[in-house]
Amino acid sequence: MRQRDQINEDDRMHGVEEINAERRMHGAAENKVPDDRMKIKKRDWILALAILAAAGCLMLGMRLTHRQKGNTVEIRVDGALYSAYPLAQDQRYTIETAYGTNVIEVSDGAVFVTEADCSGHDCIRQGKISRCNETIVCLPHKLVVEITQRGGQQAQETEFDTVAK
Repeated sequence: MRQRDQINEDDRMHGVEEINAERRMHGAAENKVPDDRMKIKKRDWILALAILAAAGCLMLGMRLTHRQKGNTVEIRVDGALYSAYPLAQDQRYTIETAYGTNVIEVSDGAVFVTEADCSGHDCIRQGKISRCNETIVCLPHKLVVEITQRGGQQAQETEFDTVAK
């Protein structure tokens, strides 16, 4: 009986050695068990998405609440002030210069370009602006439309000049 057990044990060892030799030949490691600890799990993806969503909400909140509404629209042509109009008064203005013509409309405290005879019409696609320091630019006509805060309280600066202790 003992001899028979010894023979079976030898056969089993011989079979394991053959399997290990075959694995080595094909580049597989012996008795390698996959490590599940290193795999990215569903909870990891959910956590990463939650962190990204929170960061996006913070950035959006800061952007929306940081700028104050302006009360004046300044129009500059070739760097020089062409005219300034109040945002409180709904009006349509035609800006005619040596470079071309733009039609600017003020409506509900916002300003936008409705017509332009430039080639790209990018100034029209820029949409409405209403907050301080927002701009619409028409490069072919060298036109800049900017929202400012005139009179009353000036627009708050976002950079610190000094730090007090």
